[in-house]
Amino acid sequence: MQALGRIVSFHQNKHGDIDGFDLDEDTIVRFPPHLGALVTSQLKLGTKVDVQGRRHRTSHGEIHLHAESLRIRGKRIQLRDSSEREDIAEDRPPRPDENDWMTKQQADQMIDELRKIRLLLEKHVK
Repeated sequence: MQALGRIVSFHQNKHGDIDGFDLDEDTIVRFPPHLGALVTSQLKLGTKVDVQGRRHRTSHGEIHLHAESLRIRGKRIQLRDSSEREDIAEDRPPRPDENDWMTKQQADQMIDELRKIRLLLEKHVK
């Protein structure tokens, strides 16, 4: 999945960490919060950015683009798959909240799977 647009707002998670932004063409872009400082050091409101990533549906049904790489003014910032230990190809800031982020991600996946199981059970019980 790819999106191209200008940043209209940044998104903060419940801990106050920047973990994404919204583009003017209505795409919601997300990335791991420990990369927020790095990403916002390169991006400002109004910056035109080309985002490569994968489509993601949250446990709340929200669809967004999970960023794997960003291109700004010809410069590429490579973000790796969140399951890998190394998340960025260039130097990155320390990850003080990595455990919180990983726990949240795992919890969201588990909730999504439980909802699917519940729906399957409800169909077979009726």
